[in-house]
Amino acid sequence: MKQLCQSAGVKPEKATPSCLRGLYERTQQELQENISIILLQYYEKLLEADDVTAAWEGRDL
Repeated sequence: MKQLCQSAGVKPEKATPSCLRGLYERTQQELQENISIILLQYYEKLLEADDVTAAWEGRDL
C-alpha cells in the first residue's frame, strides 16, 4: 500500500480503510449523479424528438 501511495502521490496516512471507503462512496455518488443528469438530458431530447415528429405528422392531415 505504501508503494501505491508513493506512485500516486498520496500521503500514506490517507490510505486507511476508512479513507478508501469514503473515497469509494463519494466516487459512486458522483457517478450516480452524472448518470442521472445524462439520463435526464437524453429523456428531454427524446421528448423534443417526439414533439417534432408529432408536429410533422400533424401537418399531413
